[in-house]
Amino acid sequence: MATVFVHIRTTDNVGDLNCCPAAYFPFPDVVVADMRGRIPLTGGDTLVFGGGGLLQQRRRPQIQHLLSLPCASRIAWGIGHLEDGKGPDYSAWPELAAFDLIGVRDSDAGYPWVPCASCMSRLFDAPRGPEHDVVAYSSSQLPMRVPQGVPHEDNRGSFAASVAFLASGRTVVTSSYHGAYWAMLLGRKVLVAKACGKTKMHGFPVPPAFGYGSIWPVRGAHDYAGLGFLEECRSANRRFYEEVISLAT
Repeated sequence: MATVFVHIRTTDNVGDLNCCPAAYFPFPDVVVADMRGRIPLTGGDTLVFGGGGLLQQRRRPQIQHLLSLPCASRIAWGIGHLEDGKGPDYSAWPELAAFDLIGVRDSDAGYPWVPCASCMSRLFDAPRGPEHDVVAYSSSQLPMRVPQGVPHEDNRGSFAASVAFLASGRTVVTSSYHGAYWAMLLGRKVLVAKACGKTKMHGFPVPPAFGYGSIWPVRGAHDYAGLGFLEECRSANRRFYEEVISLAT
């Protein structure tokens, strides 16, 4: 009996690469597979689907195929909605009824809130202090225009380099889901570029500020310092892990 983790792995998106719960919690006989490739499930295995923004219409055939494969139990961990718009609509996903246990990264979605498991990384334990008033962190698929002189990186670097860069700013302006999430975990001020326009940015329990029109100079970023968001996210993941272990063993 294996524990088979399925998410997006063949990518240069650092958030997708580091959202798998198997990287942060012990499981027996771990197998990790890309949802777009061959998935080695057998009848006695436990499927863990997530994390990442996997609930996209274009991925529905892949999800339906995954759910057609034999296994002993199906778990969704930290999955999220990702379409154009302002509000995640989980009612459009009847496929979720096939899971035995569900935790989603979008709050108020009608399912237990279980944020991305990357919050468990020790990279967040002792981040360095800020060096810049503002840094910009783009999704490579949603580039931002950044004024000269503002430090700017995108989400194709390493996990450690990304966290260190986000920590270097008092305020983080971003079009990346994990850029916003990790900046929140670090207790920074966060402003999401309105051009992002995706449902993925509207599921945080404490919403970030959104930049309308020109976001430069930066005003009104939401401050996550002192909110205890890191421990809240870690506690939710620890509780869900205990539920997963109870179901899978």
